[in-house]
Parts: sequence; structure tokens; C-alpha cells
Amino acid sequence: MTLLRTQTATADSFISYSYGLLNPTTGANTVEINFSSLSVCEANSLSYTGVAQSGLPDAVTGNSNTGTTWSQAITTVANNCWVIAFQRASGPFAAEAPDVKRATTQDQQNAADSDAAITPAGSYTINGTCADSGDNTTIALSIAPAVAGAAANHWLLMGA
Repeated sequence: MTLLRTQTATADSFISYSYGLLNPTTGANTVEINFSSLSVCEANSLSYTGVAQSGLPDAVTGNSNTGTTWSQAITTVANNCWVIAFQRASGPFAAEAPDVKRATTQDQQNAADSDAAITPAGSYTINGTCADSGDNTTIALSIAPAVAGAAANHWLLMGA
């Protein structure tokens, strides 16, 4: 997997990571995380089909904030990208429409996406809420579609 971005929380120095893998094996796959120090690790993964197999990712950005709302603006480069956010929240998490929550681990590490292609290319803000006002990190990235007529390829994303 390729490291796409890290984001360090402001107050508690928690570090969030986002990784991507182009064209993983079709079918069920296992995401295995190994680390050498005593630590807490929460992770989730998402898989998308019909994704461009170069330019990993289309765009990526992130931030750290405190409060009960979170948002991250990103500027997509290609037309018809999907925007995905991995968000480490201090409490229960929700994405705000039109964005959709896709995964969560004990209400700490969360994943959401735009639930549709962003067209035309340009600025998009993915956002939501969390129950507690602790230290939060957000990593947002966009994935470009495969060229029309190309084979349906997969892309695996992981946030931890």
C-alpha cells in the first residue's frame, strides 16, 4: 500500500494515516496492520471500482480541529471524482447529507464519502458532526474515474 497522507492532531498528537492500493486482487481481501510499539490502532478500509490506475490519488488534503463539527475542503483535478474522508473523532460521528458515512470503529476512526461523482471538477467540502469536542483529524482525498471503456479496476483505501 502507498502512504497518501498523515495528519497529526493538535492537542493529543494522535497521528492519522491514509493508504491506497491500486488494483488489488478481485474478491475478498484482508487488510493487515503491524506496528512495533505499544499503541492503540483503529482502522477501516473501503474499496471502489472503476478507478483510474494512475495519479494516486487525484487530490489529498487534511486538517486537525477541535469541536463538534468537522469539514474539509478539497479541490478535485479530474471531472467525476469521488471524495472520501477518513476522520478520527472524539466521539460518535455522522456525515452530513449529501455525504454518507461508510465505516466506523468504536466511534473513533470513521470513513465517509460524497456518495456521488463530483462534477464539474473543482472545490468540494465534505463534512459532518461528532458528539464530543475533542481533538479530531480529517484526511480527505479524491479518486478519479477510469477512462471510459477501460477495464473496471479496483482501489482499496485504508485509514488508521
